[in-house]
Amino acid sequence: MRFNRLFVAAATVMLMATTSLAVAQEATSVDTPASTSKPTSDKKALHAQNRAAQKKIRQSLVKAKGLDTSNISVIVRGDKVTLAGSVKDASEIDSAVNAATAAADGKTIDNRLTIRQPGK
Repeated sequence: MRFNRLFVAAATVMLMATTSLAVAQEATSVDTPASTSKPTSDKKALHAQNRAAQKKIRQSLVKAKGLDTSNISVIVRGDKVTLAGSVKDASEIDSAVNAATAAADGKTIDNRLTIRQPGK
């Protein structure tokens, strides 16, 4: 019986704390309604820039001689470009990194390419 009362008291305290946090968050979001639209447009612009850079780097990889790009992913996030996937041999890794660096406009290249196992 004593455990039940303690459990109900703890649940009540947690419920009240959660409710007060939700009310506090709601109050701050009501105070600044104009500020919510600007980050969305900045986010969209950054996303569009990332997509454009990804396309440019991908095109550079496709144009590289002797490079099979079918298992290479290009991920762009801000100033970082990640090359992920697998290639046939080490020379393809070098070709991919060189092509990506040439098209990356000063972005950092994170090379996560691996050499494929024979038969895969």
